[in-house]
Amino acid sequence: MTLHQQYALDLMRAAQRQEAPPPAPGRHDVETLRALRAHRRTDRILRGRLGLLPRLRAALAARRTRPAPAAPVLPRRRPADCR
Repeated sequence: MTLHQQYALDLMRAAQRQEAPPPAPGRHDVETLRALRAHRRTDRILRGRLGLLPRLRAALAARRTRPAPAAPVLPRRRPADCR
């Protein structure tokens, strides 16, 4: 039985029982995926893992230990009257 056939059957049963029809298939998919992503992110934070990729985590750690790059030395401009 396909998804659409099951939905049609559920619509018929709801109509016979005078109940509210079920939501259409795929109607809440995006909302459900966002909620799942938020739940996983919260779960990682509560467990102490931020969920960063290992290479990204290593790159951030290396960046913290490196000194900041020196500012580039720009050539001095001569005043207009000194030529």
